[in-house]
Formats: sequence, C-alpha cells, structure tokens
Amino acid sequence: MHRSSILFFFVALFCQWTTNAFSLPDYINASQYERSIRLSERVTFYYGNISADGFLMGATAKTEGWLGIGLSEEGEMENSDVWIFEKNDGGNFTVRNYYIEQMSLSGVKLKEEENIREFSTGWDASNGTRHLQVYRRNLTSENDLPITSGCLYIIWALHHRSSILKKHNEKGILLVDLLGNNTCHKGHEMIPQTHVHSKTVMSIHGVIMFLCWGIILPLGTLLAKHMKRYVWWFEVHRITQTIAVLAALISVISLYAKIGPHFNLHTMMGLLIMLMGLSQPIIGQIADRLYVPTRSRPPFWPDKIHWIVGYTSIFFAFINIYLGLSLFGVDHKVIVLYLTFAMFTGISIAVMWWKKTVSEERQGEQATGLTNLAET
Repeated sequence: MHRSSILFFFVALFCQWTTNAFSLPDYINASQYERSIRLSERVTFYYGNISADGFLMGATAKTEGWLGIGLSEEGEMENSDVWIFEKNDGGNFTVRNYYIEQMSLSGVKLKEEENIREFSTGWDASNGTRHLQVYRRNLTSENDLPITSGCLYIIWALHHRSSILKKHNEKGILLVDLLGNNTCHKGHEMIPQTHVHSKTVMSIHGVIMFLCWGIILPLGTLLAKHMKRYVWWFEVHRITQTIAVLAALISVISLYAKIGPHFNLHTMMGLLIMLMGLSQPIIGQIADRLYVPTRSRPPFWPDKIHWIVGYTSIFFAFINIYLGLSLFGVDHKVIVLYLTFAMFTGISIAVMWWKKTVSEERQGEQATGLTNLAET
C-alpha cells in the first residue's frame, strides 16, 4: 500500500465523528469517552461518562499555549461556563474553571475548584499534540450550567504558543446535544459543525491597519507639511486621509462583528486612535473654512490642534501596531522587521520636520532683514 493511501486512511479516521472507539494517543483510555467532535484543524473535543454527578470531557490540541473550552446557552462568551487549561511558569498545564459574567477585565469570575474533581494532561511529542482532560461536576456552584437533554453551545479558543489568556489565534462555537446526537436544530437552522474565526480575519485587519496608519496617513501628513507650494496639496491630503480613516473604521467594525469584543491595551488604544482619526476631517474642514490668507501665522485653534491630533494619533498608531503584532503572536522576525520600519519612518519624519522648520526660520529672517533694509 502506498504511503499516501495510508496517510489518507488515518486522516479520514481521525476526522470522523463516531460513537465508537477512536484514535487517541497511547496514554489515553478511549473507552472513557463516547463521542468525539472535530472543532478545527488543531482541536478535537471528546466527552462521555455522563451521569447525574457530572461528565468527562477532554481535547486534543496542537498547541503549546493555552486552551479554553466551555459551555454556553446562547453561544456567547457572556454568561458562559469555561475551563481554561493554562501553562504555568514551569511549563506544565493547570485547569481553572471560570464563569464569564461579561466581557470586561472585571467580568471574569473564578469559580470554586471543587467542581473540578480530577484532571490530567499529556503530551505527544511526535506530532506536537497535547491532550487535556477534566471531570466536570454538575451544579457545584451557582453558575454551573446543568447537563441535561437538549442543546448547548460548546465554545472554545486557543493560542498556538502564548500562555497569556488575553491572546488567542482561533476560536469557535458548536451547537451540540451532549446526551444525544452530535448536531442540533435551533429554530429552522441546523448547525452541524463549528464556526471557526481563524487567524485570516485578524491578518486582514492587521494588513489594513498597517497600510492605513503605517503608510497612507503618515504620507498624507507629510504631504500637507512639505507640498504646500502645489495648488493640489489640500485636496489630495483631504481625500487620502479621509479614505484611510474610513477604511480603518470599516476594518475595526468588521473585526468586532467577526471576533467579538475584546478588552485589552491594544483594543483600548485602538479605540482612542480611531476617535482621534475620526475627529480630524471635521477639524480640518473647520480650519479650511476659517482660513485667512492675510494671517501672519496659523492660529492654535483649529490649525495647530489639527496638527497635534494628527501627529499624536499616528505616533500612538505605530505603538498600537506593535501591540497588535505581539497580541497576535507573530514570528519575532516580523516584529523586528516592523520595529525597523517604524524607527526608519520616525527618524525620517523628524529629519524632514527639522529641515522644514530650519528652512522656514531662515526665510523668515531673510524677510525681516529685507523689511528692515527697506525701512532704512
């Protein structure tokens, strides 16, 4: 038999949903489970031994980071009952049970440990797969979701490498009847498989934000500073900045709709930056309407406010792009490449600003000298 045929056979066996014994690492007793569900390319969920006391659940996950699996009546993180398999400082995994009251830094409640009767972990070094198992008791605290006949959502998330819970590469939901079939009907909608929010969505968001805040907006700002000798500078500046801010806004809204709310430094700083960016077209339009050709220097409001907000938002955006790359868990080479680009961009803007300022001061001194000479 060809190697490709053998490989196909085992892949098909692993991906199948079955009520019989299925392929698991040698250190796992397959008879403990009754069903398996493939949640993603990296995660398979197992459960069984369901009784009035509780049930056994486990997962195989190709990850060196954390893994979270939980139950929800509505398919949302709010009001969900979640088990987090975390890696501690020693490199070993521990299990904690959380009740997520709301999606905020203060909205995660750690439940009493007594509802976790036993857990175990294992590592298959041949394919980088970790098996995590926990026996979950029913109704040992006020927020435990009861396991009864009917449908519940399985919610899950993981990070490929990081042990920081605020970071995740993938997440998804699956509607399942733990006591019956692997699929459920909700109204007229059948949900037979997991809805995975893969890293593709976040990758697109990162690329769009980098193009907008890392390239287009800085170039538009430099154009307004150094190209005023051309009559078209203002229209080009207004169009490019407006398009970039709107594209960034659409990217943020799309990510929020796909992934859901997150509350971390990257998100909070991003919201602040977007508010500053959205205010800029308004302040710029006011500055254009109040422009007086005969003025000796730009007024503090609205012109200098427009400059300050613009440069400050771009400065914070470069920091936030770094936070986003770190949160997403990209390769260190990508981060080094970005930091090199950011430093080069920052130095270039500073040098161009300094040269422009020196040039304007010299022109001002020459004009003052000519005026004094004419008066004498």
